[in-house]
Amino acid sequence: MVYDLDNKDSFASLIHWEEEMKRFGVDMSRTKIVVCGNKSDNPGREVNVKDVVAWCKKRGYLHFETSANTASNVQEAFETLFGLCVEQYKEDKAKFGL
Repeated sequence: MVYDLDNKDSFASLIHWEEEMKRFGVDMSRTKIVVCGNKSDNPGREVNVKDVVAWCKKRGYLHFETSANTASNVQEAFETLFGLCVEQYKEDKAKFGL
């Protein structure tokens, strides 16, 4: 999930998207989520990153500060998410014989 570091409302909308996933039956215990705070290259921020990190930690999500403009941490976030998905696949394969 992505939010704008310059916009508190965009962070608040993460709760909405989390609820939407649950509403559609997503098993949150098996879902790998990476949260990206975008526009890390901008100096003015409305979002307190400590609050976001605490929110993510409580849910077991990983957090990255990223910049689409400079590509900072974008590859790292995707590679981390991909790695988590591969790990989940291996666990499922062993558990369910996939």
